Amino acid sequence: MKLSRLKKLSWAKVKDYSWRRLVRLTRHTRLYPFIYKSYWHYLLTPSREEDENQYHVPHHHRHHHSDADGATSHTAHHHSSSHGHRYYTARPHPGAGIGHQLANWMAGYWYAREFGLRFAHWPFSAGHAEDADTMSWEDFLGFGEDEVSVESLKAQGYKVRRLPSFHNHDSKAWALQRKIIASYRGKRVILMAEQDQFLRHLEKLREDYRRKFEAAKARRQDNVRYSADCFNIALHVRRGDIMQQGADAALERRRQDNGYFLTALRETIAHFSALQGKPVHVWLFSQGTPEQFPEFAAVENIHWCLDMPAQQSFLHMVRADALIFSKSSFSYKPALLSRGEKICPPEFWHGYPKSPHWHMADKRGHVSWADAAETKNETQQQ
Repeated sequence: MKLSRLKKLSWAKVKDYSWRRLVRLTRHTRLYPFIYKSYWHYLLTPSREEDENQYHVPHHHRHHHSDADGATSHTAHHHSSSHGHRYYTARPHPGAGIGHQLANWMAGYWYAREFGLRFAHWPFSAGHAEDADTMSWEDFLGFGEDEVSVESLKAQGYKVRRLPSFHNHDSKAWALQRKIIASYRGKRVILMAEQDQFLRHLEKLREDYRRKFEAAKARRQDNVRYSADCFNIALHVRRGDIMQQGADAALERRRQDNGYFLTALRETIAHFSALQGKPVHVWLFSQGTPEQFPEFAAVENIHWCLDMPAQQSFLHMVRADALIFSKSSFSYKPALLSRGEKICPPEFWHGYPKSPHWHMADKRGHVSWADAAETKNETQQQ
């Protein structure tokens, strides 16, 4: 049994690698869409323009409401039963860390809604070796607890069909996606986004994201070290991968030195000390040893969280009164869940909401504090 399972896993990895290589080789050529069964299905299926128009829900027809942080919660079009048997999913990248996987999952959740399809949950993998905590990320996050799973649908005879990757600002690419989906009307099918289908504005999903996280069964076991008598600042200093020799250009663009974080921290302490009237405690989340962060040696009430398990670090960033996060998916996702103050790095690859609780830092770490009245007006006008 174990040997059979090992062979199955090995074959799956070979197929995965071969497919990724084929995508890379054809992505910017005219041949690209032809490598997908879903595209051939569209070409060989009579057009149903009325179906394309039926299930596509324009942005201005969606109902929504905003919470105190400006987060928008849309009505759940992807749970509608009017679209037959079609589902949409995105696979969290099995070789990536949890921040990357969450970006994949959230993109799938959003695109399911945009295309007017039901959402099918693809579970999170263990991620990197350092992520192997006592609880799986799947259980810790709990995002699949109220969703239909891909595996359960496959057991009912549903087929998984990949969709070509597309730029979400390209109207022709959107039109092609809709036509391919329309060709599967009445079919028992799960349309799967290509791996790492990008979505910049993940902040639009943060109310749904929070709702699912807070409702997870794992929240009953949460244990946070903060004291309510203090103003707790979480500081995530991304190190690890970007400190390795031979880091590629993409990782280099994410590098921020200790000076950036120290400036942002000092300004955050000064700003909120005057407002809160509580003793400030700083919780530094990173990798390494305190000796590698000499700039912070003089910071009062600092707690070194350099060996805290990944899930505990994630939870503490969510629950902090203020979070200074890195150019990192691992701390950006807790920022979306947090109801505290967020200090944001510049030139990040996902969007930030217009909210009085999100404050922009410049490249040196100097913070521009959001104007609550001005931000509220901008949010209401959107």
